[in-house]
Amino acid sequence: MGIVNRFLSMDMTEFIAQGNTHIKDFSAGGIILCSPNPVLSRLSAGTSFGYERGNISLGILGLAETERYSDGVTELKGKIIFSTAVKAERFFASTSYGFTEDNFIYYMQTGFQDRNMKLFLQASKENVFVISGGMVFAFDERFKMGILGDTEKRIIYSLEADKNPYRVEYRGMVHTDLPLSNGIYLTLYSGNKYLRLHEIKANKVKFEFGGKIKIEENLEYPIDLNRCSYDDMMNIKDISRQILRRIYVNRLMYGDYIDYSRIDSIAGVGKKTLERIKEQTYIGEENGKDEEE
Repeated sequence: MGIVNRFLSMDMTEFIAQGNTHIKDFSAGGIILCSPNPVLSRLSAGTSFGYERGNISLGILGLAETERYSDGVTELKGKIIFSTAVKAERFFASTSYGFTEDNFIYYMQTGFQDRNMKLFLQASKENVFVISGGMVFAFDERFKMGILGDTEKRIIYSLEADKNPYRVEYRGMVHTDLPLSNGIYLTLYSGNKYLRLHEIKANKVKFEFGGKIKIEENLEYPIDLNRCSYDDMMNIKDISRQILRRIYVNRLMYGDYIDYSRIDSIAGVGKKTLERIKEQTYIGEENGKDEEE
């Protein structure tokens, strides 16, 4: 089980296909992800390479992604992640570091495992910093159950059944502020190769990238949140790109803003962030008059 970062609430369907093969101590694989959604569609493809010797394993993943919004705006992104893991008889630890266009990502995990139980604690930083912990319990060699809780107020649970050459996993998530989400994974094995297929209806949009943005010197402030382009929105100062995308998608989904109350309810927008947004923007009415804050 892994952890993911903060979501924007929205119905979303994703399809994932993943494959991998091993040759002696080396492995290579690929992944394709398609999200054909009306407001935000995404297509991602990547390759991975790994090396394992004894109790130590190393890996690298490269991922390219294109996102298209319903108003025609398109973004191209890239990500590269390096990972290493150490396993002993009862203890294990792993760490990963990644880079995107405007963000630095890291992930750390450590834990203890016995014959039929694994306990773990993990932390990650992608868009926000998240700490989580959980356990995986194996009823026998074929059936497993897992549960995880984190600082994002989520509980993630899973059930897994193995019968060679198939593995089926059901995974769901409960959140205090979001609808129930769930997904089903199917993995097919053939010798030292496997193919993993996944369909998930997640009820939310995940934005991969955050971080600070560069300032356009010729950008005129304040800007109209209801009339600004995608590029103008991304150049608002001192606000993470992830939050600015949420504000932009919220406008596409629900129409023009009437006041700042909708923005205040978007995940990740706190009191200080809202004040910085108000300092650089205004909300224009449909008749061309401006709302005074």
